[in-house]
Amino acid sequence: MLRSIDAARVEELYREHGGLVYRRCLQMLRDPDEARAGVQEVFLRVMSRLDKEEKVGNGKSYLYAAATNYCLNVMRGRKQLCEAIDCDGHADWEGMDPARQLASHNALEECLGGLSERERLMVFLYWGDGMTQEEVARAVGLSRKTVVERLGRLRQRLRLNVRNEEGAE
Repeated sequence: MLRSIDAARVEELYREHGGLVYRRCLQMLRDPDEARAGVQEVFLRVMSRLDKEEKVGNGKSYLYAAATNYCLNVMRGRKQLCEAIDCDGHADWEGMDPARQLASHNALEECLGGLSERERLMVFLYWGDGMTQEEVARAVGLSRKTVVERLGRLRQRLRLNVRNEEGAE
């Protein structure tokens, strides 16, 4: 059962960032009902973490990442994850042979399906949302250096020819 201070923290987070969570879910899921369900699920996760006396940290970053993770899992269940990532040869399918489109779609889905939740989140935030490495680091709770290293390994592992590459910062 949530302590009164925890309930007040959840209420404060909802007032401050509930709209952000809803917009994120709506952006990714493209369905108002599913977006509302996503908001509920994200705040249930917050309550669960607080009930276990775990730290939520930066509320906005935590909620954005939690909403993104929730939506990625929903999209993965619907086999839509790869469509949300803007990679050369995968999202730019105009004029591509339909058989080749399907092969590209299936290959990317298979690659992304083998990633951990944190890795999928990093791929989506960096290449899908166009966040900087620093923003991704804050969202996933890692150092920028660690994010740079992991994104490099993920890029090689997925063999992505992405459009949104950052230069050295």
